[in-house]
Amino acid sequence: MRAYFPHLDGLRGLAALYVVVHHAFLLCAQVFPIRAKNNLADGLLYGHLAVDVFIVLSGFCLALPEKATDAKVFYLKRAKRILPAYFAVLAASVAHALYWNGGPLDFRALGLHGLLLQDVFPETIVAFNQPLWSVAVEWKIYFLFPTLLWLLAKPRGVFLTLLATALLGYGLTRVFMLQGRTTAELGHTCPWYVFLFGMGVCSGYLTTRWDGEKKRLAVVVFALVSSVLLLGLLFIFPMEHAEADLARAFPVIDPVMGALTAACLALWHARPPKLLTLRPVVFCGTFAYSIYLIHFPVLEMLAKKVIKSLLPAAAQELQTLALLGLGLPLVLGAAWVSWRLFEKPFQRSASATTSSRES
Repeated sequence: MRAYFPHLDGLRGLAALYVVVHHAFLLCAQVFPIRAKNNLADGLLYGHLAVDVFIVLSGFCLALPEKATDAKVFYLKRAKRILPAYFAVLAASVAHALYWNGGPLDFRALGLHGLLLQDVFPETIVAFNQPLWSVAVEWKIYFLFPTLLWLLAKPRGVFLTLLATALLGYGLTRVFMLQGRTTAELGHTCPWYVFLFGMGVCSGYLTTRWDGEKKRLAVVVFALVSSVLLLGLLFIFPMEHAEADLARAFPVIDPVMGALTAACLALWHARPPKLLTLRPVVFCGTFAYSIYLIHFPVLEMLAKKVIKSLLPAAAQELQTLALLGLGLPLVLGAAWVSWRLFEKPFQRSASATTSSRES
């Protein structure tokens, strides 16, 4: 039985809630917001960075020491963890899209979502439920995990793992670009996420093997450098016209955010911040996956049918607060139900299957 670390759920919960607030902010905008006001609301524009956290955190958790399982068992556990809730929310999202938007069903988009390939075809990403793209990305990355563990066991395994995932991630990025895709168009495909996942795996692998204050100090310095570099990048790259102006910088910004997350996870493993261990935050983290899956259709419906009608001339910030006041309780309630029905039972089943095979 692997140990439970509440602060990891806490981090999931905060990242998921930030994505909810981010999308509420965008849904209340007439066009993609411009970073020109220089106020606190500018901090709501970077929901993509929360997905970076999810990818690194996933690799970190999977690489923490536990009893070895073969690839077949690993894939079965991942399928039970990811797919039931994904397909349940996909079905609900399709029904939502047909009811509110009308029109014929896009069977091509539905088929690609069913195969978790919608991220490869940009025109299908927003067909039903936009945030599902990152689930498709992460699902395919999982198939690399046994190979990454094999690399880690080699001499200089951490270096080999980081090198391999960087070459694969940015190699795939180059292939897509040779086919005519721009970096902005790859903003919901993110081949470079392979590298972020590799960072998480290496961080999890090294976490229990690091000892001594000198090594801890080195990680602290690395985290500080990553923080300064991330802040610099967010202000260096302009965001003057549209979302694409930010998306084109993702191949540079994402690995810096990934490095910062990996360093923080290593530092927090022994001494987690109090915020991440608060009971409400940890509670939200237990069903953060369902929060992430469900929130967008709920907020989109309320924004279009309620907020825009009741507060048509209100400022974006006021509309966002109203949308969150109405939508957040609904999102949390629906996500908790999804967790109870489509996550928790399968998590128990996966644990039981692993225990029986290991005994």
